[in-house]
Amino acid sequence: MIQEDISKIIEDNNLDPTDTELPDIETQALDVYSPKEYEEVQVYEGPTNIYFNLKDRKITRLKVPVYTCEGGGIIQVEIRVNRRGKVEWVSVDTAVSTTSDPCLVSAAKKAANQTRFNFSSVAPLLQSGTITFKFIAQ
Repeated sequence: MIQEDISKIIEDNNLDPTDTELPDIETQALDVYSPKEYEEVQVYEGPTNIYFNLKDRKITRLKVPVYTCEGGGIIQVEIRVNRRGKVEWVSVDTAVSTTSDPCLVSAAKKAANQTRFNFSSVAPLLQSGTITFKFIAQ
């Protein structure tokens, strides 16, 4: 079933599964990442707290969302990441998110789409994971 989803995403987005383009950035490990455990890792503290869960992968570029929304809440997005580390698909997980504020949803989706992970030749063509944004009310 997952393979069917992956094939559909590849077809719908006109992706080339044989694409071997490397990321245009140099990957570096973040000090807060611990590859020993499969758990959410807090990446940033401040007006927005961001956590990610993508097994055996590290963030190489994290876009901290800039938002002018008045409210706050948690938006969790499901992501699919290609082997190059690019986020190819984003969807809000309404079962986990505590708000459906369009302003916060938009900020979370935009930031997730701009996030990049390290290259992995052993990862699935599209690897599933999550990014959780905790927005503090302004």
